[in-house]
Amino acid sequence: MADMLGVPYLQICKAAILPACLYYFALLYMVHLEALRYGLKGMSREELPHLGRILREGGHLLLPAFFLVAVLSMGYSPMKSGLWAVGAVLVVSWFKRKTRMGWRELLHALRRGALGSLEVALACACAGIVIGTITQTGLGLQFSTLVIEAAGGHLLLTLVFVMVASIILGLGLTTSAAYILTIIMGGPVLINLGVDPLAAHLFVFYYACLSVVTPPEAMAAYAAAAIAGSRPLATGWEATRLAAIAYLAPFFFVYNPELILKGHWFNILIATFTATLGCIALGSGLMGYLRDRLGWFPRILLVAAGLTLIKPGLYSDLIGSAILVGTYAFQAAGSRKASASTAKQENPQ
Repeated sequence: MADMLGVPYLQICKAAILPACLYYFALLYMVHLEALRYGLKGMSREELPHLGRILREGGHLLLPAFFLVAVLSMGYSPMKSGLWAVGAVLVVSWFKRKTRMGWRELLHALRRGALGSLEVALACACAGIVIGTITQTGLGLQFSTLVIEAAGGHLLLTLVFVMVASIILGLGLTTSAAYILTIIMGGPVLINLGVDPLAAHLFVFYYACLSVVTPPEAMAAYAAAAIAGSRPLATGWEATRLAAIAYLAPFFFVYNPELILKGHWFNILIATFTATLGCIALGSGLMGYLRDRLGWFPRILLVAAGLTLIKPGLYSDLIGSAILVGTYAFQAAGSRKASASTAKQENPQ
C-alpha cells in the first residue's frame, strides 16, 4: 500500500488508528451486549491472573514489539525494521534463562519462518501473474467501466460492488493477494468518484481481511472452531454476526475522511464522536439490547440511527443521536417505573 500510494508506511499506520479503534470498540461492545443478554458475568478478581507476576516473568518479551514500532516510526523500511526486530527478539530472549534461545531454538525458529513465508511468496507470485494479465489485457480498465456502468456513477453502489469483489477474492487468496488484485481493478473506480486514495485502499484492505471470518470459507472461524470444539460453519456465522459492524466500518471513513486523520482536528473529533455513537446504535440494534432488551421496532430505529450517523452532515448526526438518546431515555424511564411498581407491591403500606 505504501508503494502504490507513494507515501511513508508510518502515514498509513496513523491513518488506520481510528478505524481500528472503532472496530475493536464495536466488537467489544457487541460481545458485552451478548453477555448481558444471556446474563453472563466476568471472572472474580481472585480468579484473574496477576498482571504484575506475568509482567515480571515474561514482560521483557514485549520489548521487541515496541522496538519494531519505534524503528518504523523513525522512517526505516518495513523490511529493515523487521530484520532488526528479529535480532531484538534473539537478544531479549537472553534476558532470562527460561526464555533463552540457543542454536537449536534459533534454527527451529528460522525453519518455521521460512516455511511460513512460502505461503505468502506463492500467493504474491500468483498475484503477480494475474496482475500482469490484467495489465496487459486491459481487464482492469474493463472491470472499472463495468462497475461504473452497473452502479450508474453512484458512490454507494460502487462501494458495495467493490466490497463484494474484495470479499470474494479474499475467500480463495491471502489478504495481501486479495487486496492487490481488488485495488488494481476497483481502486481507480473509487478514486474517480472522489474517494480519497488512502481511504479507497483501506476500504479494499478491510474487506480482504474480513474474508477470513466470512462463510463459507472463513479460515479464521475454522481455527476458532477447533479450539472451541464447535461446528466450523456455525462458528463462521457467529463471527459474522459479532463482527457485523466491521462490515460497515469502512463506509465510515470513506464518507468521513476525518476518521483517517484528514482535515482539521476539531472535525476529526466530531467525526470520531459521531462514529462511536453510530457503533453503539448499530450494535444495540443488531444485538437487541441497550439498557435492557429491545423489541423489533426499537431495534430497527437504532439500526437506522446508526446508518444516519455514518453519513456526514449536521442534520443526519442530530437525527441519529436523538433516536439513540431517546431510545435509551425511554428504556430508563420504563425501568424506573417497573422498579417503583415492584417496590410498591412489596411495601403496600
